[in-house]
Amino acid sequence: MLRTLLSASLSRIATQRIAGAACPCLSFSSKFQSLSLSNLYKPTATTFTYKPLGLGGFSANTSFRFLYKASKASAKIKKKKRKEEKRDRIRNQPKQINPSAAKRARQSVKRRIYNRARITQVKIGVNKVLEALKILKNKTVAQPDEVVAIEKLIEEAHSVIDKVVKIGTLHRKTGARRKSRLARRKKAVELHHGLV
Repeated sequence: MLRTLLSASLSRIATQRIAGAACPCLSFSSKFQSLSLSNLYKPTATTFTYKPLGLGGFSANTSFRFLYKASKASAKIKKKKRKEEKRDRIRNQPKQINPSAAKRARQSVKRRIYNRARITQVKIGVNKVLEALKILKNKTVAQPDEVVAIEKLIEEAHSVIDKVVKIGTLHRKTGARRKSRLARRKKAVELHHGLV
C-alpha cells in the first residue's frame, strides 16, 4: 500500500515537472487562479507615481529626458574646452624659427624702415611746395621770381618722387598723381595772380 502511494506521488511529480519544462504556461495555471483583479490596483511601495516638478509640471519621464540632453550638452562643452586648452598650449609653445626665415624677417624689417623714410621724404617735398603755393596765393601781388623759387621746389619734389618710384616703394601711378597735383596747384596760383 505504501509502495503504491509512493510510486503514484512520484509519477505525479515527474509528470508535473515534464509538463512544466515542456510548457511553462501550464505550471503557472494554478497560480493564476489564486490571483484576483482587486489586488492589481492597490497602491504599493513599488508602484511609480509621477509627481510634477516645480517648473512647468513636467513628469519624471520628461525630466529624465532633459537631464540626459543636459548631460550630453555638458559633455560637448567639456570637449570644446579641452580642444581650446590644447590649441592654447600649441600656440604658446616657443616656435623654432628657420634660419632663412629669420634672415628674411630681418631684411623685411630693414626694408620697411627704408621705405617709410622714402615715403616721408616724398611727403616733405610735396608739403614744402604746397605751403609755398599757399603763401604765394595769399599775397596780394606776386612776383615772377617767387614763381621761379616754387618751380625749383617742384623740381626737387619731382626728383624725389621719381627716385622712390624707380626703387619700387611708390607705385608709378601714385607718383604721377602726386606730380600732377603739384602742377595743378601751381597753375591755379598763377591764374589767381594773372601770371600766365
